[in-house]
Amino acid sequence: MLSMASYYEKMGEDSLYRAQLDDLLLNQKVEIPAKLNIMRQLIMRSERGDRDSTKIVGLFDSMLAQEQESADVAMLAAQYLLSKRMDEQAKPVLWKVLEIDPENKPAHLQLLSFAISKNDLDEVVRICTPAIEYMPEALEFYYYKGLAHYQKDQNDEALKVFEKGVRQVNEESDKTLVSDFYAIMGDIFHSKKMDAEAYAAYDSALVYKEDNIGVLNNYAYYLSVERRNLDKAEEMSYRTVKAEP
Repeated sequence: MLSMASYYEKMGEDSLYRAQLDDLLLNQKVEIPAKLNIMRQLIMRSERGDRDSTKIVGLFDSMLAQEQESADVAMLAAQYLLSKRMDEQAKPVLWKVLEIDPENKPAHLQLLSFAISKNDLDEVVRICTPAIEYMPEALEFYYYKGLAHYQKDQNDEALKVFEKGVRQVNEESDKTLVSDFYAIMGDIFHSKKMDAEAYAAYDSALVYKEDNIGVLNNYAYYLSVERRNLDKAEEMSYRTVKAEP
């Protein structure tokens, strides 16, 4: 079938070439790598020619209407749609990817990016919840889920998420992200009048990122209001003013 397609292409029989490719792409006996190579060739040809995305999208739709043994075709389709700035069309395809492969981190992150850009906090929680279950080591999903709860004034839920997240921290974790975990935990503890826990969280945040300006500022302020550890408060406040005058 591939040879026939190649023959029709060389003979300039465009309609027969396209028909042969359709038969290939929709044939369940053709292996996925071969289909992906064909689609990449068609995309390259389209970009060099009329750049008509409707034909490519139509082919992907036909392929995805069939049962998929892997998420590879759906992922290529999503990448193509994103490259064409067809974000709304890409969303259901990305969900299709996750239906086939729930541990596909790039698909989770792309959907999360859409939700964050629209400040859709409920959608952030909906995306992050299964992501945490399937990829418990991925700290970014704890962070954005906890932050969404925090922004919705659901402090108890946020605290549970952050506490669960910090248990996954290891030597390879992003130190800035971990610092922000502890920073928000400190703010939540302080709102609950749990000052000892708040200051412990702030100290942890500064261990991971000693120039976390938000932590230095809040920590200094709370200490000064309580008239305790004023030398430490003054030093931290000086650093924040110097960094952001």
